[in-house]
Amino acid sequence: MKSEWTNLGLVEHWTLLPGEAVLLSNKTGPTRLGFAVLLKFFQYAGRFPLSMQEVPTSAVASIAVQVGVPAQEFLCCDWQGRAVKYHRAQIRAFVGFREATVQDAGGLPTWLSEHVLPHGHSSEHVKAAAYQRLRELGIEPPKPDRLDRILASASRACEESFCAKTVGRLHQTTLERLEALLSLAPEDGETVEPEHSPLQQLKIDPGRVSLENALAEISKLQQLRHLGEYESTFR
Repeated sequence: MKSEWTNLGLVEHWTLLPGEAVLLSNKTGPTRLGFAVLLKFFQYAGRFPLSMQEVPTSAVASIAVQVGVPAQEFLCCDWQGRAVKYHRAQIRAFVGFREATVQDAGGLPTWLSEHVLPHGHSSEHVKAAAYQRLRELGIEPPKPDRLDRILASASRACEESFCAKTVGRLHQTTLERLEALLSLAPEDGETVEPEHSPLQQLKIDPGRVSLENALAEISKLQQLRHLGEYESTFR
């Protein structure tokens, strides 16, 4: 939520319409102002503010004039009691939203992994897409920590899907050779550490220029070419 608003922006996004003002008819003082702020914030952002500090002071001042309550009364609003929970439910019903369910939490990662994450967007872009998707569905977003878990789940699902599709397009012989590169078979009766697997050896820095290192890198290239003998093109 941006902190600075022009007069035009305040009029466009923070003006109470006649049908909305009716909701304030039985509310007075801080409750009246707080409800109006919650309503307009939700209409703009598609969610409720995480704290009163997130609400722009210019927006509070604008709404305070409209509802006839001093702007400083906003500091007296109760954000934790039963009343505000009822007010939130009233606002959700008015704007046609509902709270997120377990099913919603399961569906969002799938949508993100199929439509957003494959395009390589930044984490902030993915989060914005999640908020927009929930808004389109008329669902109030979950709390930030829960949303972060949902986004992490979507990322894992996308990676697993990508790997599964990639493996499915490889020749069986190539798969067997890839498995061999991951092999940790004991040598001389001793267990091989993961960092000493053939794959990890292929990733080791070539080091200083020398005949020995050059021959080692040539050997690596030959192993990689051997891997792809059956993969001139993906199936």
